[in-house]
Amino acid sequence: KPATVKVMPFEYSKPPGVYGVVTCTAILQKGAVQEIKDLNVKTPELDVKGGVMVFEDVRGVSVLRRGNIERVKLNETDTMLDFEIGAGGRLKVGLRGAFFDARPFLKKKRKKGPYDGPPVLSSVDVAKMRSSDTHIISKAKIYLDLNKIGLVDQLELDALAGKGALYMRLKPDPARGVTVFRFEADDAGEALRAFDVYKNVRGGKIALSGESLPGKSKYAIFGKAQLSDFNVVNAPALAVLVSAISPTGLPMLLSNDGLYFSRLESKFAWYLRQPGDIYEVSDGRTSGSSLGLTFEGRINKEAGAVDIK
Repeated sequence: KPATVKVMPFEYSKPPGVYGVVTCTAILQKGAVQEIKDLNVKTPELDVKGGVMVFEDVRGVSVLRRGNIERVKLNETDTMLDFEIGAGGRLKVGLRGAFFDARPFLKKKRKKGPYDGPPVLSSVDVAKMRSSDTHIISKAKIYLDLNKIGLVDQLELDALAGKGALYMRLKPDPARGVTVFRFEADDAGEALRAFDVYKNVRGGKIALSGESLPGKSKYAIFGKAQLSDFNVVNAPALAVLVSAISPTGLPMLLSNDGLYFSRLESKFAWYLRQPGDIYEVSDGRTSGSSLGLTFEGRINKEAGAVDIK
């Protein structure tokens, strides 16, 4: 009861005063831990069963090398887990199960200064995954390669969002010496809401594609974005604009159906940075039954700033 129990990646902490139970069998040799097995943890929010951790003696110090947990249940998350710590501290993690709450990872604020975590190679295969406070995607399969400076070298995602498939690839093309990027969603509105990108789009299809420049930084992606056959609803800034230049469009925007656009397209530049990514859009334009717009600007995730005109 007096102890604190933390699961740092999931941002979970049992404070002192809350009752919990931890049991395990520890195998030691000459005072050094060789293995922990039958690890079980039970608190009001956390339930760990059948944990195994294997250690290696490195110059007289017990170093954790690998392990697995038969079941990890933390609030909504309900999965099994295995891991291995290899050369250079690289962490390989596999997570499979019924439900995974990914919000602590997707919303995690990047620290100022150099990345101080390990390089990570992870795979996820779950029936359902919570990607935001209000949305869950299903049949989610993820592959992530995060390097030692905290940048993504490879990211692959397949899932179902709303009424359609969701597909994302960010991966190297060794033959051409570039990094290629592709994002597609058959239900654009649900995909954008699922990852808290934009909540006012309904329906439509979205496709983004790009790549880095040969001989240049692989963390600068340049490409094009297209969004087709979608509606925009309940957008306050757009409502002010529409009411000023197209009064007949305002009732449509504020209705359940919203304002219809047949197409949105733009060029984009995506700069992957450890403190926070930067997105630049240019030559943006829309077409629709009531309104056409042009736009350009910049989104700075580190500063939390959006500057679009």
